[in-house]
Amino acid sequence: MADPASTQIRRSAGEGKKTPPSSVVTRNGARKAKIQTRAMSAGVKPSASVIAAKKKAQQKKKQIVDTVLRDPYQVAMDSKSKVRKPTGLVTEPRMTEHRCLWDDNYPECPERLIGVIKRCEELNLIEQCKVITPRAATKEELHTLHSPTVYDMLEKTHKNNDIEYLEELSSKYDAIYIHPTTHELALIAAGSTIEMVDHIISGEIQNGAAFVRPPGHHAMRSEPCGYCFYNNVALAAHHAIHKRGLERILIVDWDVHHGQATQQMFYDDPR
Repeated sequence: MADPASTQIRRSAGEGKKTPPSSVVTRNGARKAKIQTRAMSAGVKPSASVIAAKKKAQQKKKQIVDTVLRDPYQVAMDSKSKVRKPTGLVTEPRMTEHRCLWDDNYPECPERLIGVIKRCEELNLIEQCKVITPRAATKEELHTLHSPTVYDMLEKTHKNNDIEYLEELSSKYDAIYIHPTTHELALIAAGSTIEMVDHIISGEIQNGAAFVRPPGHHAMRSEPCGYCFYNNVALAAHHAIHKRGLERILIVDWDVHHGQATQQMFYDDPR
């Protein structure tokens, strides 16, 4: 039988020993060890996606992020080296001849065009533009959007000074008047607008303005309407797409009246 005293001494000696630091087990350490033990016993290895994600995360930590300061004036500085082309201007002084012979107070009048040009002259804008030579539209250009009957009707009025005849013919349409010069000037209004667009597409000018009359956005395919005979802008847009290869055209019409003819001409065009 063991001596109680010696047993007590051995127990006291055991209690006096310190556990080596390497064998200290923390709660987190125990949890990780348990997970690793289970994974090893099951023979499970981390998937390729997990390994790749860990590798990517480690690489991000190593990367040094540099703050790039951008100069807000850099775009302006770069544009200084670019050569801006001139603005084009096309008009025809004779367009003031188109007027209503039986109503001096008709709203669509030469003073509209005269006022625009006068104001541009006051602001010295015209002298800054490249003047484009006006021209008449061809039958081929007109017939892309207009019925030949419109051209034939106007051609019969060319230089016809019978006011009663012109007034009676004009009354068959909605809000138009026909002057002995209307046929010629309507052709020039349409052709000059096409010519302006051609100069822009070819790169000869940056942009341009066509000061022309008669106007055009109410002119329908087979019927003059609302002071208009040929749809100048629509013809120019059609020319740009089908003759010059442009894919899409934006027409912004800010008249207080709905430009119904322009809408009709492109209504079924998916572009």
